[in-house]
Amino acid sequence: MRLGGPEALAATGTFHRVVPLSAGGVVLRVTGTAAAYTDNAVRVVFEALHPVLPPGTPRFDPAPLELRCFPADASRFSG
Repeated sequence: MRLGGPEALAATGTFHRVVPLSAGGVVLRVTGTAAAYTDNAVRVVFEALHPVLPPGTPRFDPAPLELRCFPADASRFSG
């Protein structure tokens, strides 16, 4: 792995959680909460992952990004 594998990514302290996948990839959880996902958190992740990112400045979809949440207590859901 060009980034050193899951253990190396976890050891950086950049990620809240690093979960190895059976096919060799990883799931990277950046922060413990959505509120903690600030511009600084995005910058730190970019710095950690830049060696494997494609060259060029990303182009963004003009559609607004929204955090979707279903406001219900799962323990009280009867389905």
